[in-house]
Amino acid sequence: MPGILYTSSSRDVVVKASGDGMTNETFNVTVINDINPFWGEDTIGAPGGTVHVFTNDLVRNYTNVSVVLSDSAGEHLAYLGYEFHGDETDWKQLFESLAQGNTAIAKVIVENNETGYYREHIVPTLLAHYRQVTSSGGSSGSSGGGGGGGFFKNEKNPVIKAQEEEVATNTAPEFIYAVFDKDVIQAGEENEIRMDARDNGEVEKVEATLVDEKGATQRISLKLTQGNGGYGTWSATFRATSDGKQTLTQVKMTDNLGVSETVAVEGRSFWVLGSDVKPGESGLLVYAILGANEIKPGEPVSVKLDARDFNGVNGVTALLRSKTKEIPVVLQRTSGTAQYGTWEGEVVLDTPDTTYTLASVTIDNGEKNEVKVYGQKVYVEYVNPQGNLLTGNVVAEESDSRLRQAIRNPATPLFIGLAGMAVAIVIVLSTFFKRDDD
Repeated sequence: MPGILYTSSSRDVVVKASGDGMTNETFNVTVINDINPFWGEDTIGAPGGTVHVFTNDLVRNYTNVSVVLSDSAGEHLAYLGYEFHGDETDWKQLFESLAQGNTAIAKVIVENNETGYYREHIVPTLLAHYRQVTSSGGSSGSSGGGGGGGFFKNEKNPVIKAQEEEVATNTAPEFIYAVFDKDVIQAGEENEIRMDARDNGEVEKVEATLVDEKGATQRISLKLTQGNGGYGTWSATFRATSDGKQTLTQVKMTDNLGVSETVAVEGRSFWVLGSDVKPGESGLLVYAILGANEIKPGEPVSVKLDARDFNGVNGVTALLRSKTKEIPVVLQRTSGTAQYGTWEGEVVLDTPDTTYTLASVTIDNGEKNEVKVYGQKVYVEYVNPQGNLLTGNVVAEESDSRLRQAIRNPATPLFIGLAGMAVAIVIVLSTFFKRDDD
């Protein structure tokens, strides 16, 4: 499955089975996931389920992952939250109430806002959650069982009928999820909130409420940016009105019938960094950058970052990662304080034609807090081996500088040509005189 899974070997593998047809043959094939979508802990018939998309951080880092879900009502875009698991990131979202029948993961969309990378992957297999269809009616209908899909005689499709019954009994808007674009921002910097909502009618208004550490509230009006009022993504760009931790406490949705639904939200917050480090700020990474994006083999590359912690930072380690190697870089504080300081370090990279990613930063404040980093990479240039004209042996680039300079000299090709002609004349004359002697 291109872009989704791939094997670790580029060689073709042929598996042959022989015998009386009853012999079991086992073999191992190593499969590495690049993007691995699935329904987690899926219970057939349950009203909801959790979408997971595991991404391999050794292959590529992403800042946003979303999925397109397909059900009987159409296709719906949903953004995913994330958790870190070693070299992988688990992008996931719980959907408490899915449409009746099958809801399939039709597409996975991955992007990195810092590098501009964007790609849509069509999921080639049917990864679907099935919610039990609740409908009344006679048992007459098409033959076949299990999957359904047939029509009752002289009746509507039972899936559509059940959905129409649900529309008649439930008109309250439904909250799906909400996320912030950034976990940490500077004072005065903008952040973005996105959320999905759906309704049996049309959602017309969405309002989010933020609460800061002092209890002050900030209400943000969101606009429909994708989809429609039946199922859509609502978003807004805003600036926080105070420093410190900002927590999304609730979302209020109103539809075209005037029906409003206010939903409490848990586990959604971000930090606004002010000049003073506040209690509760723990292991926060303000920024992290590499000193270069391309170097020669044997040259150093620097790592620089700012870290904040109310109780003080004891140490910081950055992790550079290639496809085959991990290099920890211990940083030293060069300015500021343990509460809010700048940390720097450097490492020499020797392997040519290799890209290293600043994968994460571990901030030690008594506990080790690992923070993922996106968009910071350095490429170690490819070195074309130089051959000695006389011996054929490969020589170092530095020791071959005089040879390269000589080749660039306009007189050098003429000299080489004359020398070659002289050698040819000597060979011909020696052959001629040898024949005379005979």
